[in-house]
Amino acid sequence: MTANEIVRPRIAVVHPYWGFWEHTVSPTFRSDRLATVRLAASLLAIGLEVVSVDDFASPVEAAALGERFALAGVDAILVIQTVAVPPSYAIALAERLPRVPIVVWAMHETGRIQAAFDHGAVTREGATVGAPMLVNILSRYGHPFDLILGRLSDRATIERVNDALRVAAAARRIARARLGRVGGPQDGYLHVDVDDEV
Repeated sequence: MTANEIVRPRIAVVHPYWGFWEHTVSPTFRSDRLATVRLAASLLAIGLEVVSVDDFASPVEAAALGERFALAGVDAILVIQTVAVPPSYAIALAERLPRVPIVVWAMHETGRIQAAFDHGAVTREGATVGAPMLVNILSRYGHPFDLILGRLSDRATIERVNDALRVAAAARRIARARLGRVGGPQDGYLHVDVDDEV
């Protein structure tokens, strides 16, 4: 890499899914959700390297993705939450990536609730149920995360998600960075010193 090359943050995008709700929606709900997540990822691809867009519907699937993302050296994970899913699924992913920051996007596709809002619509617009379930557990586990709430069609939301991913990736890269020290600081300048073991 030359000094002129910019290394874009490496991001994995995932969507937690739970088949429990399928009786309220169309039979293609999972593939429809993944298509929506791919669209969202394409809107974020400017300035970011999206290395993968996947979904998972069990802790086993999530753990396998976590292992793959660890090998890929991702800087941050974007969890696009659109439905209510047991948080244990995403935690299986996070456990494979203990220091990789997560940005949770509670993503909606519609605005205000209309009179025709039925059980299927509750399922489709379940981000405000699923996201708090997940961030509650991430907080308990002490896993670094940020939470964004907003619609896919809102440009300001896309920018906030993009900014949160850049910050998360920068934090991860700093955490992995190694420093070399030549000499020592002036006596008493503890604020500019680091431990020898770090």
